Amino acid sequence: MFSKTRQIITDILIVSVVYFATYCGKTNSVRLSSSYLTLYGLILICWVVLSVYHGKYRYFVNGFRRYYVRSCFWVAAFSLFFITLIISISGMTEVSRGFLLLTIFLLFTVELLFAFLLSPHVPDGNSVEEIFGEQKKFKDLVRIKYLLPSAIWLFILFFFMVWLKTSHVYYYPRLEHILLILFGSWILATFITFKFGQNNHRNVYYYVAPYLKSGILMLLFISIFYYFLRLEPLSHFLLFGTAIVHVTLESLIFTIIFLVKYVDSPDRAKELITYTRNTDNKLNKSHQSARSKTNAYTLEDIIKEALPLESDHLKLLLPEEILHRTYGKHEICLLETESVFNIEVLEADRYTLLINLRELNSMRRINRYLLSTHNKIVPGGWIVGNYTALEDDWLRLRSKMPKLIFSILYPVYFSLHRVIPKVPYLKSIYFTLTHGKNRKLSRAEVLGRLAYCGYQIVNEYKDNNRSNFIAQKTYTPSIKQNPSYGPFIKLDRIGYRGEHIIIYKLRTMHPYSEFIQKDIYEQNALNESGKLKDDFRITKWGKAFRKIWLDEFPQLINWLRGDISIVGVRALSEHYFSLYPSDLQNLRIKFKPGLIPPYYADLPRNFEEIIESERTYLLLKQDQPLRTDFKYFWKAFFNIVIKGARSQ
Repeated sequence: MFSKTRQIITDILIVSVVYFATYCGKTNSVRLSSSYLTLYGLILICWVVLSVYHGKYRYFVNGFRRYYVRSCFWVAAFSLFFITLIISISGMTEVSRGFLLLTIFLLFTVELLFAFLLSPHVPDGNSVEEIFGEQKKFKDLVRIKYLLPSAIWLFILFFFMVWLKTSHVYYYPRLEHILLILFGSWILATFITFKFGQNNHRNVYYYVAPYLKSGILMLLFISIFYYFLRLEPLSHFLLFGTAIVHVTLESLIFTIIFLVKYVDSPDRAKELITYTRNTDNKLNKSHQSARSKTNAYTLEDIIKEALPLESDHLKLLLPEEILHRTYGKHEICLLETESVFNIEVLEADRYTLLINLRELNSMRRINRYLLSTHNKIVPGGWIVGNYTALEDDWLRLRSKMPKLIFSILYPVYFSLHRVIPKVPYLKSIYFTLTHGKNRKLSRAEVLGRLAYCGYQIVNEYKDNNRSNFIAQKTYTPSIKQNPSYGPFIKLDRIGYRGEHIIIYKLRTMHPYSEFIQKDIYEQNALNESGKLKDDFRITKWGKAFRKIWLDEFPQLINWLRGDISIVGVRALSEHYFSLYPSDLQNLRIKFKPGLIPPYYADLPRNFEEIIESERTYLLLKQDQPLRTDFKYFWKAFFNIVIKGARSQ
């Protein structure tokens, strides 16, 4: 059995033998010139790297000859393309084209002979799925029926642009350079975005978006080649003009394909009827069918007939007591809408269960939608919804592109969709342009919004990249007018004499996190340092900010206003304050909270020790306030600067 390492070594030997044999046959010498030595290195690197990328070695080890042959073909094809591009751009004119073609062809032939002579047994069909089941099949990533016409269309379009520029179709100077850069950028953008993969989105924006993103990347790569390789002699019009026209026409063509596939098709329209908001007739039929069988309306029967495409994950999401209980004819509302108006026209306090299949990410005003549903559901009723979490969106994007490209593009993507919508003034521009579509929502924010609007989460279920939830109408919606949302937040805290004060901080948690603090405490309790255990509300950068107290800097405003002192116990939320013993609560409100708590002087290890540390500090401060603060300040300063004490 050949291991992957042995195969790589074998590939290096095959490339070397074939290359030197071909060169010797061409020149009757084994001494390579500088250009052919560079060419040897290029072929060697491209062949091995592309073999790893296309899984050639794994297919060989497991005996999948059909997959192995296909991967060999793509390795040869892409090696030829990339090497030709490099040779053309770098000006290695002395390298023979025939020599390069013959070398790649011989390598491809030798690889095939090597496979059929030394490959292990061919397993049955099930083994392919068992070993590669977690990876998408090639046909799922690349649809040849779309890829080849797009490549041909790009080639034809280039000569059309030549005709527009010169009124003739002829061999344009440096034609090869321009074509190679166009096709190289097109291939890189295509395989980064997987735009020709399986695309079953029923929203025209999501369906066409991969082609638009691919076009933007294509223009980006062309610009990089043009600038860094100093290709000023090449025609701007042919390079950028061809790319822009190609992207525009490709997007229009696939928009038409979407309309034909999902709108004009009778079969598809029949399938999509279960996803529209006008499901009353379908729901009535399901009720009648359920009643004829069981003389009762169970939710399991209703969703099986009214929502066949959603029934599997709804059954996993909904608790048994909800799924199998009986409902009246008008107790359930099935929707697929992103318009709040479609909720507001419903009758108030009528529905026991409201199911909306549209993602929360598509809604312009999420709070208004949730408050409207809260008004339509009876007390104790439930709402079922779904969303794409920010965390899953990160994984989805990371899987679509190399790590280097992802590291460059994701900060821009994150800033556009996550940061700008939360910055005053800029968010108005964002929502004007996007109408709130494709918003990025974290799990903590969604749960916080539900709690803010009077719901309590009953269950959650993740289906691929979609997070589903069911929440119960339990609370009265919050009366707080301005929940924390932007980068700078105002927190309601218990201050001097028990009065509520507003503390300013830099955001380290996801928006609306304060509304689920009690739920997280009841589920996870506190860790050893007295903080909430497994607190998913804290962002990654928030953890870094807390380590260096960057989030605390805005509290200087509170100090200038006289709300807090330099040294003193932390200002606590109402829920966290309720966890303290009553004697310590009474002692706490006798003094102003502080920026530097006694925690950094005593370094307690758990919640009980934190309580004792604060009690000791406050009792000392009753007798000698200035001396106590002076002592604790310098002790905390020593622990922070010298010992490196940090908040947990």
